[in-house]
Amino acid sequence: MLQANKIEIMRKAGNLPKDAELKYLLKQYKGCGAEALNTNNDWLFYMEEFYPLKDFEEAFYAAAGKNVEILKLLWNSHKDSIDDHILHGGWATALTRRNVMCCEWFQSNTKIPKEHSGVLCSEHIEDACKHGDLKFAKYIKSICKKDDKICSWEGFYKKCIVYAVKSNKLEMVQWVHENLDVTENNGAMDTAIGKGLTDIVFYLHSFSDYKVTSIGIANIMKEGSIETLKWVHENYPNAYFYNHPEGAAKYGRLDILQWLHKEGLYKRCAPFGLSNAAKYGHLEVLKWLHEHEHDEYTHHVMDEAAENGFLNVVIWLHENTKAGCTEYAYVKALENGFLDVAVWLRENKQEDIKIKRKNEPTVYFSHVIEKVAKNGHLEVLQWMAMNIPETQKTVFCLDDAVVNGYLDVVIWCFDHTNCFLTEVAMDALAIRENMSMIRLLCQYQGVRDKLTMKKVARKGNFKMVTQICDYLSELYPAKHEWISSQKKEAMFYAALNIHKPENKGVFMYFCDQNIKLDCDMVRYLIDGAVEKYQFLIDYYERNHFAVQHYRYEMSQRVECEQHECVSCQSPN
Repeated sequence: MLQANKIEIMRKAGNLPKDAELKYLLKQYKGCGAEALNTNNDWLFYMEEFYPLKDFEEAFYAAAGKNVEILKLLWNSHKDSIDDHILHGGWATALTRRNVMCCEWFQSNTKIPKEHSGVLCSEHIEDACKHGDLKFAKYIKSICKKDDKICSWEGFYKKCIVYAVKSNKLEMVQWVHENLDVTENNGAMDTAIGKGLTDIVFYLHSFSDYKVTSIGIANIMKEGSIETLKWVHENYPNAYFYNHPEGAAKYGRLDILQWLHKEGLYKRCAPFGLSNAAKYGHLEVLKWLHEHEHDEYTHHVMDEAAENGFLNVVIWLHENTKAGCTEYAYVKALENGFLDVAVWLRENKQEDIKIKRKNEPTVYFSHVIEKVAKNGHLEVLQWMAMNIPETQKTVFCLDDAVVNGYLDVVIWCFDHTNCFLTEVAMDALAIRENMSMIRLLCQYQGVRDKLTMKKVARKGNFKMVTQICDYLSELYPAKHEWISSQKKEAMFYAALNIHKPENKGVFMYFCDQNIKLDCDMVRYLIDGAVEKYQFLIDYYERNHFAVQHYRYEMSQRVECEQHECVSCQSPN
């Protein structure tokens, strides 16, 4: 009756779907309580046609984390079947989901204790701080045993206060400060000033426990305001600024560099600061540093600019400084697809790009072509083929290009260069079920020999195994026995992976199809290769369920006369 009244109230309030949709949802979710809750169809629990539940335990947990009314309903209707395991599982779910109403209900209506240890409370207070959930934090503190300390391990407060700051909720920060012990310089101020959280910064500044460190200043360089930096300088005179112009250069903060220079807070920008500016394309920063006598240029500056495709920076460095470059700049420009940069370097830095960069490994041209193909830069490959004679003579592997899906690059390379594929590439195509590309590539010399079924069989994709077998039969119509042997070997590799959870389909295939219907396969695994069978058994010891079923099915298949299997019949 209560449920009927609830449905009527919901209907009048317009909280129920229309009749056609209601019937559809009722049929779709019938008995699936957890799924109904997770899709916000809570009203189903008030419909008699929705029951019985097929997943009571999961539904109880879902209600415990989300809806106290459904939790009460399930408790009242299934109280006798709720054991300690389900009860404590629901309580744990309510805590994990930070549902205060459900937590309070558990404590008021079940045998869940009213007070809990400081260790448990500490874990959940940390979680509350992480999500900025002040209501849950207060609740957890209220149920902590009075003689237990909440802050029970080193670094706990630091995590809580930093999480609270990141939530950008001043009330959360205030509560943490007032209710948890400040025992260390915790990084809260560094986080607040880095994110520009002004109200939190001012609050923390009113206490001596919160300091600004070099980390905080680095945070300002990245995403803070110049006003914040000035405020830190005025209020924290001991804050160390002298090692931070390089960070400002990296993030293109010309305003900060100019202010630091004006205040005399640094003398020179180190060479890696110039490299940082070039690496991220901050040309205006480079110009300003150059004008203010920061001219300690190394080849790294132009190398970094070229690697990341900033041609304007490369040209400016060439025209205004003594900065050179190395082979690294040219190679990286090609590999990363910055053809305009590579062409310019080839025309204007011919001597420099022959210089090997210190501590860099030897560059092999085949590796360069492979990386260009791997990154899908077809235009670069075409230019290399026209302008670098080595390109068409060099033998290189296209596996990475295939794995990354750049099949247009692969086809062009086969038509214009001296490339090859290995089993790695063909396996990748098989796993992706790209049979059309497999057929296309197998037209090229040496590719069809790399086509295997082992890896795709291991994944349990027997559909692709069959398709590959059919295709091999087209290619080699006279090699039926060889193809059959290849398939059996692939299935053996599949069997090796039955124990893996993700390959449940492999196990089911062997139990439901291969073991029952293909006695040739049974002979291959048992009669024809005893050592392989023993290896399988040893391998399956990790999964007792699998080994029991496998041994049972194997024992059934050895006695072939018990089954109607054409392949087992002796010839007349």
